[in-house]
Amino acid sequence: AAGSTLPVAPAVRIVDRFGNPASGVQVTFATDAGSGCVRVTASGSCTSPVVVTATADGQATLASWTLGTTGGAQRLTAAAGGVAASFSALA
Repeated sequence: AAGSTLPVAPAVRIVDRFGNPASGVQVTFATDAGSGCVRVTASGSCTSPVVVTATADGQATLASWTLGTTGGAQRLTAAAGGVAASFSALA
């Protein structure tokens, strides 16, 4: 539903050109206009964009994504090193 927090936290796995986990890489998560906000920690502010640093296993995970208040398609993008991945939801 519009304005709700999704039940699964968005995450990306960062790897090097050999497929090995890449720790310490900063990943920028940003919502499109009207697509809500994200949290880095459960008690943190809901905002966009945010930066998450990949852990030793290459994971960069948000605490949550709260959708925008208007129904329709919503999008979140994770970007690092010139590469991006998109998440989409329908409110």
